[in-house]
Amino acid sequence: MFEGAQGVLLDENFGFHPHTTWSNTTPANALQLIKEAQSSAQTTVLGLTRAYQTRHGTDPFPTEAKSVTLALPEPHNPTNEWQGPFRAGWLDLSLLRYAIQVSGRIDGLIVTCLDRLQELPEVKLGVGYRYRGASWHLDIGVFGRMLAQEENGKMLRAVDVTYTSGPSDTSAYAQAVSNYLGLPLLGISYGHLGQNKRFAF
Repeated sequence: MFEGAQGVLLDENFGFHPHTTWSNTTPANALQLIKEAQSSAQTTVLGLTRAYQTRHGTDPFPTEAKSVTLALPEPHNPTNEWQGPFRAGWLDLSLLRYAIQVSGRIDGLIVTCLDRLQELPEVKLGVGYRYRGASWHLDIGVFGRMLAQEENGKMLRAVDVTYTSGPSDTSAYAQAVSNYLGLPLLGISYGHLGQNKRFAF
């Protein structure tokens, strides 16, 4: 089993410079190791996301919402001097589609922290971007080109997000995310801040 230590959007080639790590964070490295081991075992690449989004620092975050940050505090993820401010917002399906695209292969989806949605007065999903009145989509650009990725980051700061209301039922919410992304829903989980966690696969 391989677990990514950093989110896909921090990848040195596909993240939004300068808000990246100097390593590859897609499944590519793990898949290459499996290939080199000449393993005949079936592999499954899982994409994991919370039911909402979080960030540390000042990187682009189109769906950031102060109301979500205030409603969903995380004592173990405070604002600090080395990571910067802790921020939260609505789940951004456009960013998730981009992360799936640059990963090259995602076989199924797991949505976590679904219980926290009940702490929000409403539930929204970011489903697209508009820039100066026109639809705009993230472009992978030229592989390894920092300038292209910096430009994507600048654009993400300038776009307007198109939202849709999310289902209030958590299972229906997870299935809606799965449907939008075109991936099978392989698992959901509930549990936060020391509560008992429940997984369903």
